[in-house]
Amino acid sequence: MDAAAEIEVKIQNTVRTTLQCLDDIWLKIGIGTDSRIDRLTAVDQHVSVLLDNMLIEEKANLARLQDTIKELRMELKKLCVDLDRQFSQPESDLSLLQLKEVLSKRVTELSVEKKDRMGKLQELHDDELVLCKKLKVPAKIVVIGSVPTLKQLEDFQQQVRNLESELSSRVKIFEKIKHDCLKLLKELDLEPESEFERDVICNEADAFVLSDVHMKDLKKYYDKLSMLKLQAKQTTDSLREEISTLWDQLCIAEMHREEFLRTNSGCNPQTCNALKDELRRCRQLRMESLSRLTEEAKEELKKFWELCYISRDQMEAFRPYYDDDVSEENLHLIDIEVCRLRGLYERKKNMFDKLKHRQQLWLRFLELEQSSVDPNRFNNRGGQLLKEANERSKLKKELPKVEKEITEEIKEWELATGSSFLIENMCIEDYIKKQWKDYKSDKENEKMIRQAQKVRQTEKETLYGSKNTVTPLKRKLNPSAANNISVAPPKLRRGIMPVTGVLLENDLKAISEEYRLPTNENIPVDTNVVDMSLASVGLYQDFAAALTERNTNPSSTILKTD
Repeated sequence: MDAAAEIEVKIQNTVRTTLQCLDDIWLKIGIGTDSRIDRLTAVDQHVSVLLDNMLIEEKANLARLQDTIKELRMELKKLCVDLDRQFSQPESDLSLLQLKEVLSKRVTELSVEKKDRMGKLQELHDDELVLCKKLKVPAKIVVIGSVPTLKQLEDFQQQVRNLESELSSRVKIFEKIKHDCLKLLKELDLEPESEFERDVICNEADAFVLSDVHMKDLKKYYDKLSMLKLQAKQTTDSLREEISTLWDQLCIAEMHREEFLRTNSGCNPQTCNALKDELRRCRQLRMESLSRLTEEAKEELKKFWELCYISRDQMEAFRPYYDDDVSEENLHLIDIEVCRLRGLYERKKNMFDKLKHRQQLWLRFLELEQSSVDPNRFNNRGGQLLKEANERSKLKKELPKVEKEITEEIKEWELATGSSFLIENMCIEDYIKKQWKDYKSDKENEKMIRQAQKVRQTEKETLYGSKNTVTPLKRKLNPSAANNISVAPPKLRRGIMPVTGVLLENDLKAISEEYRLPTNENIPVDTNVVDMSLASVGLYQDFAAALTERNTNPSSTILKTD
């Protein structure tokens, strides 16, 4: 038997026992049957009322419990909608009290989550308002009572983080620009002019509105000061450069230069005024020694003409150099040209150094080529000929490489500047080609001259015989033996002169002068031989005409006999 059945039996036993006791009491009292029935009826009514009241009360409890469960269900559904959660039905086998407990617990959990979300939303909203006020941008987070979803909260948090990052970035930019502006103001010896500029210089980042407009104005203010410094620096640098040039021209002591530059450093107005005063003083001194400075400037200009390979036409086009009039204007124009060429040389020093190196190699190559045909070269000792031959061979290999590098670098410079680089009014390629062409032409001319000299020598020997050469003796001859030595005069050969080369016009003149018949009667000559030779040779005019004809007609002969 379960507990409920036992309680029910106990209640029945209790009612039965109570009624039995009441009946015994009534018997003892002597209450009649009718009265006892009335009293039992009253007991029955009393018990019925009590049970009815109990039933009514329990029914009321049941109704309240059901209403509570219904309210909890409705609240839970609303929370699920607000929190973007899926509503799930409780288990169906639960009693009303268990169902109430489950629903109540779930409602409590979701209510706490809703409160947390709303609190987080309010916190993010407050943070955004502070950041937006500093950045002067509109707020995007709006609190209207609705519960934000987790995705919305994440987006709001990212929005706040972006604002914080932007604020931090702008604070750094502000502090840096402020620091730079303070430095520029100090260097330029200036003060803030407008109210905005004073706010920038005097306020900290926390008190300054870092809006887009203010940040742009801040950048403009920095650019303005930077431009002022750049202009001031360009002005002072130009003044210093001009003063330095004048100092060099006037031979100002180094101690005075160092002291002046140390005292007047920077680019503030006071320094600029001091530089202008020094420039006026130096110009006055230069006017007093204008003639000497003009000559020195011309010498320096000539030096840079050579360094920069300025052509003769370009030199002559610069008339101030050739003007004998000593004037401030003329000297100024020369100084400007010197500064221009100095700047050009310094910017492209590597290119000019390569050109100079190539010119040195070229001159050395020509020197070695000239020494290779020097008749006295065989008198050298110590392997000098071999050294020169090796060096000449090395130069022949190195020159083309150097010329290629120079040509490529000059082409790059011409492409970058849009101007032409000319040497003797020729581009670098034509200039190098001309040098090689002149070199080959000179070599060909030398070859032709040697051939002409050989022809002259052969013709001379044909006319007068070969020159006697005496072989050196190992021992000296006594005077009597030396006097007894006689040399037979050479016999002139008759016949046709071989053609060995083409004579130049100047060589023809030299030959005509050299081949004139001698008039010295003291020359010991065999009369018979001479007469025979003269008869076969003929007049000198015929000889010269024959030479000219041979130049134009190689198949002709120089000497003809009847």
